[in-house]
Amino acid sequence: MALPVLDEYDSIRHSIRLFQRLDYPLKKLYVCVNQPDNWHGDPTFAAVTARNRMTLAYLSALHDDRVVVMDNASPGKGWTGRRQGVGMARRQLMEAITAVADPGDIIVSMDADTDYPASYFSMVSQRLSEFPSAMGLAVPYFHVLPEDVIAARAILRYEVYMRYYALQLYFRNLPYARSALGSAFAVPVRAYKRVGGITPHNGGEDFYFLQKLAKAGPVLDYCSAVVAPSARFSSRVPIGTGPALIRGAGGDWTSYPFYAEALFDEVKQTFDAFPALFRKDLTLPMTPFLKEMLKTDDLWGPLRANYPSEELFVRACYTRIDGLRIRQYLRYRYLQSPGDNLEALNTFLRTNYATFVPVTGFEHTDTDKLERIRRRMFEAELQQRRMHDEKYRL
Repeated sequence: MALPVLDEYDSIRHSIRLFQRLDYPLKKLYVCVNQPDNWHGDPTFAAVTARNRMTLAYLSALHDDRVVVMDNASPGKGWTGRRQGVGMARRQLMEAITAVADPGDIIVSMDADTDYPASYFSMVSQRLSEFPSAMGLAVPYFHVLPEDVIAARAILRYEVYMRYYALQLYFRNLPYARSALGSAFAVPVRAYKRVGGITPHNGGEDFYFLQKLAKAGPVLDYCSAVVAPSARFSSRVPIGTGPALIRGAGGDWTSYPFYAEALFDEVKQTFDAFPALFRKDLTLPMTPFLKEMLKTDDLWGPLRANYPSEELFVRACYTRIDGLRIRQYLRYRYLQSPGDNLEALNTFLRTNYATFVPVTGFEHTDTDKLERIRRRMFEAELQQRRMHDEKYRL
């Protein structure tokens, strides 16, 4: 298990209790306490540095051989240069694990602010054993709902956005639909080594890593376990739940719009045309965007030259037009003609679930109603995750 820790003194005891109660007998927890080295001596970060010291002292006092502590926080041991942050911490953890683990062992990525069921590792291990060729597993999630109404509305808005996006892709049988959370994925050691490990992005490293795995083989989306991340306001990473909640609570959801369904249809039309593109060029909805992003007028010629069969060509297209490109395209098209976010969401909700967010929006709607909508979408996503995985049984 790989646990990055920065300013988590208030959470680390809970994390250790969770680890100790996990029912899986062969378990080991790697903890990377980390921070930039230049925080030492900077009064702005004095409190964080002190809490990291306290965390290291607490972990050292455990005297538990199953807990391996990596100190990337003490003076002279913190991050320097451009490579730093949670992505670097996950990289350090996973590299340390793979150095001593067997190929069939499993790396479980965790976060200190997340709850896990006692049978979590057993369920993850069982799921991966059902699909021996799987490159990884993205575990379902359901954020803890805060008592504070403003925070509750913010996480409900954010999670509904995430599920709306995922369901739009699942419904169209498009790839890269899964949500990526660093607290909710697992990877066999053999798969980790095969793709060359996790790239240490300072935020979004989980998204890029799962995409990397998916390009190399099947990534599972369903598990009977559900992780429960906290919904805390945090600026420790530049992108992700914490920063989204901070901006959203201030009324800024511009980075998380509900794209019109027609835009997802355009992506679907492009992906459906991949077999035909093996024979000749076609003008497709994503063509202008791809030419601009990839800086070429010949999008498909080089792929045809390098992949001489339709099957290999189509696979190469799925690799080239990946989850990042899909997100970029939707954003690109949305900015050309921004629509009514609430109308797009409500059209989807009414059509599929006979419910809607009132015209007053998330800011003024009763949280109980928003919670019912979130749960309905969660249940729908679980069903889609199961269906996604079943194709790998064939």
